[in-house]
Amino acid sequence: LLGDNVDTIKKSIETSKQVDLEVKAEKTKYMLLSRHQNAGQNHDIKIGNRSFENVAQFRYLGTTITDRNLIQEEIQRRLNSGNFIANFFSVYGEALMNRQRVSKWCREFETGRSDVHDQIRSGRPSVVTDEIIPKTDKNIRADRRLTIDELHQQCPDVLITVLHV
Repeated sequence: LLGDNVDTIKKSIETSKQVDLEVKAEKTKYMLLSRHQNAGQNHDIKIGNRSFENVAQFRYLGTTITDRNLIQEEIQRRLNSGNFIANFFSVYGEALMNRQRVSKWCREFETGRSDVHDQIRSGRPSVVTDEIIPKTDKNIRADRRLTIDELHQQCPDVLITVLHV
């Protein structure tokens, strides 16, 4: 509700009742915006049997609005949040989970998962070991034109289907 005085606000509340809208005093606050900060105007206002609390600032659609009507505070808040995100990325780097991964984990925990460690899955066991990786890497670096079949012949522990993945 916007108004330049208490009577205008009172009329807005009465008009809202006519279209079945109710203004709840416990959820509604007011702010006095003025170029001249009027001392003594920062008290609660009473309309009918309801009292509305005065606030110095509030957030609306992600933006902080203040009674001093200064944009510098909002700019500083956004810079701080941007710096936080940049610092967060610099600490976690590539290990930072994206939104889709976080959503997936949330869904899993909502459906009953309680452990953050990988679960044992059925199927072919992992064939990648600490011994196979350097051996395979050495063979590939020695001959970059090495085919998958030739690599499998040199390293029979490595399955062809794993190499295709």
